[in-house]
Amino acid sequence: MSNPPPVNINFAALSDSDIEFMELATGPPADLLLAQCGLSARTTDTPVLVLDNAAGAGIVTKRLHELGINVNGLQVICGDLAPGMVEILRRRIQEKGWDAEAKVIDVLDIPYTSDTFDFILTNFQLQFLPDPALAMKEIGYTDIKIELLEFEVTFAGVKAWMDFTQRTMGAMLVDGVGEKLDSWMKEKYGDGVFSCPGWQALAVTGTAVKL
Repeated sequence: MSNPPPVNINFAALSDSDIEFMELATGPPADLLLAQCGLSARTTDTPVLVLDNAAGAGIVTKRLHELGINVNGLQVICGDLAPGMVEILRRRIQEKGWDAEAKVIDVLDIPYTSDTFDFILTNFQLQFLPDPALAMKEIGYTDIKIELLEFEVTFAGVKAWMDFTQRTMGAMLVDGVGEKLDSWMKEKYGDGVFSCPGWQALAVTGTAVKL
């Protein structure tokens, strides 16, 4: 069985509607993250500086502003490794009037000291990093422990999966990758209901450094 075709992102083709559709998936965990940090209902006269780490298109920053938290001096730095995504962030910041700045930042090599930010938030990204423990150390955690969880996911069929993938990742499926991926999926799983065993999730815990 061949490997799946490589996926490259055409950032120029990533429209606002594409981003908003993807945020149907990334939005709920972002809300939970902000609630867990106490940022979804925060009132303070003290300025708050947030690093939206591995920001993608900026769902955490978007929800911070949509929640209307009453903070005098909320400021967000949105960091992402991909320059094309940073350009999307800059456009959204300007269009939506967010109190934010977008920069190219490597989540594994953050160019700030540990005491720079009041909150460092990473949403929907740890599972994609080559070294999650290093990412945790970069934001000021020690005694990193990683538990690997395996589970199985069932899909209604390759067509349903591809329809959703085309809708949410259309800008990534360029140069015929969508057709190649569809062919590869059907070769591997057929046309009916299929399950993918061996999916993995990371449970990462650590002890925050006391500054």
